[in-house]
Amino acid sequence: MTLKITLLACVIIFIANAQTKPPESQSVKEFEPTRIWTGKPYADTLVEYFRRTHRDIPIVVDLNDILEFSNQKGVYTLETARTQARKTLEETKNQPISHRLTTLGRSLLPDPITNLTMALEDGTYIYPSESAETRNEKEKALTDWIQSQPDHSIEPHILMTKALEINNGRVFAAWTMAWNVISQDWPAAAVRNYGTTVQKIVSLTGERQLWQSAAHVVVLTEKDRTTGEATITRNGQDEVVKNQPRKVKLAITKRGDEFSYLYHRIGVELLAMATAEYFNSLPSHKLIGSMLAKSGAVAEWLKFTDTAGIRPERKKRVINDIIAGTSGARIYSLFKSGKKRVYIKRKLFPRISI
Repeated sequence: MTLKITLLACVIIFIANAQTKPPESQSVKEFEPTRIWTGKPYADTLVEYFRRTHRDIPIVVDLNDILEFSNQKGVYTLETARTQARKTLEETKNQPISHRLTTLGRSLLPDPITNLTMALEDGTYIYPSESAETRNEKEKALTDWIQSQPDHSIEPHILMTKALEINNGRVFAAWTMAWNVISQDWPAAAVRNYGTTVQKIVSLTGERQLWQSAAHVVVLTEKDRTTGEATITRNGQDEVVKNQPRKVKLAITKRGDEFSYLYHRIGVELLAMATAEYFNSLPSHKLIGSMLAKSGAVAEWLKFTDTAGIRPERKKRVINDIIAGTSGARIYSLFKSGKKRVYIKRKLFPRISI
């Protein structure tokens, strides 16, 4: 089973890379991800900071804190996965490859993890295993704290430390709550980087000033203007006009989309941790969690390449999401093992378990 899931993740990433052409004549700085607060260094910083500032709060890693996992039904078996995979391949044989890969990957997963990936993809609410009154109070506490901070001041590890504090060290409750609070602005694509909780977070893209909303109209230069057929409505009647000048176009860009960088990171980390914990009886469960989260990030990117902006921008965004799979698995590993890490002369050294 370990080999099956790991191979699935590897295949998805391999195909994604095979379909992605390298950027043409672009300098490194234009498509490299912003590596501030990413990957293992970010994970180590978060865990070390929480341990240092909240010594009296024990960490609890309990997957039952997510409602979907507390109501598990049936047992996941390899034979069940095979049967579902054959059925999925048949049902999607005429679908685009990106859709087939995503659907196939989900068919091989246990239902709770599949449902979690769907909630993350759709930006929908993930229910914790607690009463509505309790979760509303906690979410309000985090929201009020965020809003009380100066603009562009909250670093990611501080945000997640606050989420852990509110949830008394319960890891899955904290990440689920953070996802629910941040992603509530998901539908407001044009304005979600202004006047929302994201306005309080430090820049993760390094390009906050370039945000122009997901879709906007661009006035074309003289040399880029064209003519074409257009339909004009007059007095309720449609009239087709040929050789109509086209001086503007609708442009899609995600440059400076701080919201996407933040909520994607939280979601991918949550998926990595949940998957690792679900398969914690297997020796390679942390690798499974990391690889599945990364493959999910790639699959999501493949589905929405048309709305992800220019090629260097798309590459930067997907790398940011993939690295979140690394940080999620790392955070899980350190919290689960109880190990600390401490900075000494700019190098990381393990310290004894607590």
